[in-house]
Amino acid sequence: MKTKRFYYVKFASDIGNIGSVINEILCRLSCLNGVDDAFVFETKVILNELIVNAVKHGNNCSSNKSVKVSVSVINDQYLLFAIQDEGEGCPHNYAESDGRPDNINNCCSLLESGRGIVVVKCLCEKLKFNKKGNRVLVLKRIHSS
Repeated sequence: MKTKRFYYVKFASDIGNIGSVINEILCRLSCLNGVDDAFVFETKVILNELIVNAVKHGNNCSSNKSVKVSVSVINDQYLLFAIQDEGEGCPHNYAESDGRPDNINNCCSLLESGRGIVVVKCLCEKLKFNKKGNRVLVLKRIHSS
């Protein structure tokens, strides 16, 4: 398996930093083969949801804490995203199911939280949290044009 780090950043946990991090990643995607508009849109949704969660819920928007984001390319076919915050971790064990809702009612019943993770799981091949729940790995297949 050939893995190459594509992007890495560590930034202060401030909502104002998120847009520039995501834009930088999306700009760099243009050099990859097989990237289309749908892939870019799905990647933007995934990154936005997970990085916002890290800043808001993981680090409670504390600028004294940081968020690490890395993106790697695996075999020119997948992107691997790793997002880590310095928080106490996610209280839910998302890793035990495949994350896809059994039916639309389960998805709609998520009131104020949890919907974003369901969306992310539907847009990627694999999503896995570390045991503590403050680091998430996402595997996303690069679309072919």
